[in-house]
Amino acid sequence: MGKLMISIPYNMFVGARGQRIGMDAYFWEHVSDPFHRLLMVRRAELLSLEPLGLQLPRRVDYRKQLDDVETLATSPPEISSRKPSLWRRVIALIVPPLLVEERRGDSEEEKMFAWALATELAGMKLEPSGEVLWYNLEVDDNGRPLNDKLYAALYKRDGKFREHITSLLR
Repeated sequence: MGKLMISIPYNMFVGARGQRIGMDAYFWEHVSDPFHRLLMVRRAELLSLEPLGLQLPRRVDYRKQLDDVETLATSPPEISSRKPSLWRRVIALIVPPLLVEERRGDSEEEKMFAWALATELAGMKLEPSGEVLWYNLEVDDNGRPLNDKLYAALYKRDGKFREHITSLLR
């Protein structure tokens, strides 16, 4: 089984208190559930200045991403759970992988967590920095992510995402 590195562009944003956040500028619209887009938000420290593999084009404008975050923040998912605590929302910004690792398969909790993250991001008053950083994702011959649990979860659960990432390798 072969491996391939793909480099995903991330639009960069700066919050009112200097927080640097990136949002996937390639796969953003290639997920079935808009709340799952928030799985592709990362702190700048987790991104690279240089692409190390197949360089994907930037396909999503930062304005679209900010609009999506605002829309998701003002549209809580219709589920029976209550709003996550402030502590859980802060943890989501610091360690997003907890979302997938702790709540595998719990769609209601996952959507509430994503909504809380959208609310937190909207409250940060993000402004585009004009910078593009890269997330270097290792995939197998079928496009299955090997070095990232969040993208691997999207690959496993989201047919639209899986179909698109697989088509890149054809």
